[in-house]
Amino acid sequence: MLTGKHPTLDRRIWLRTTGAAALALGLGRKGVAQATDRDFRVLLLGDIHFDWLDLHDLAALEADDRAGDVRQIQNYSRLTQEMVPNLFAELRDQVRELDNVRLVAQTGDLIEGLSATPRLARRMCLNTAASIDAADLGVPFGFVKGNHEVTGPGSREAFDEVLLPWVGRQLDVDATSGNFATTEGDVTFVWFDAYQDSSLDWLEATLAQHPGQRIVCLVHIPVIPCSARSTWHIYARPDQADQRARILAALGARNALVLCGHVHKNSVLQRTTDAGTISQICTVSVIPRPQVNPKDHLEGLADYRTRLIEQEATFQPHSLEERRQVLLDEVAHIRSFRYADAFGYAALRFRPGSIGLTQYTGLGRRVWQELNLPFTAG
Repeated sequence: MLTGKHPTLDRRIWLRTTGAAALALGLGRKGVAQATDRDFRVLLLGDIHFDWLDLHDLAALEADDRAGDVRQIQNYSRLTQEMVPNLFAELRDQVRELDNVRLVAQTGDLIEGLSATPRLARRMCLNTAASIDAADLGVPFGFVKGNHEVTGPGSREAFDEVLLPWVGRQLDVDATSGNFATTEGDVTFVWFDAYQDSSLDWLEATLAQHPGQRIVCLVHIPVIPCSARSTWHIYARPDQADQRARILAALGARNALVLCGHVHKNSVLQRTTDAGTISQICTVSVIPRPQVNPKDHLEGLADYRTRLIEQEATFQPHSLEERRQVLLDEVAHIRSFRYADAFGYAALRFRPGSIGLTQYTGLGRRVWQELNLPFTAG
């Protein structure tokens, strides 16, 4: 079960500003801190949506009745200029001041996509990689493919030709597709491409190649429904029932930790399977303003069953009952559940048998939740 500090029942938010003194890190190959393989940290980001207005044809999108996309592009382009540099500066400080940070991991929708032409799609990828390189984080940066990485003319080619080689260099891995694996000590990180038909076969084979390792699966789309958009999980269609059973069995047998995004909400949950338990952390890093605070806190199975579906009242009224039924079917397998509308990032401390999760809201290193999750090899 999840244990730790959390918002009280009257929904007051526990916030504090961290004040850790800077630590002198011994840096090895690719800037990775050399420390114990069984006690290290990873900084976790959710959706970011790097964007620049001049990479889009807004008039064409408006003419195509896509005003919602135009509003998103305008907002994400503003945040890329006003908020994202400060976020990455804070991450750089965290790498220097927290003990043994090995990696910054991001769970997809790193970019907005929807560029007007293949040339501009490539430029978006180049701009994003250059922005992260310029942030000088001091540790590798890894991410998985999200739906926005492959949205728009030329986007798939730009991802394959620009972002894949770049992340391969970051992680020192042969990233010839969106599926690859990296290892830190007894933890194997499985970077899963949710938009490639062969990914499930690859996952099963990769897990078999890493017996005895603790498993972290990074995937853009949640594996377990965790928001009012409960059909927004991987292998959600009725004709994908077999694939869904396979991924639950594969990850459950390894007591895997899933790190995901996509729904722009924050949640931490545990789900049982016939073979073991899957833990899942869902984050979002589209930070609208520095002092944003979490809201709409939910906790426990009763909230998962009844209140979660109510959190986005205006979203697709025609699918409400279908989405409600998904949660009712799923709740029998849920062991623990926490949720909030919260924008920020997290730090994961990997220790023998457990993970310490520290979640930060907005900017300024303000902690709003700390949890301990069991994490063992299956």
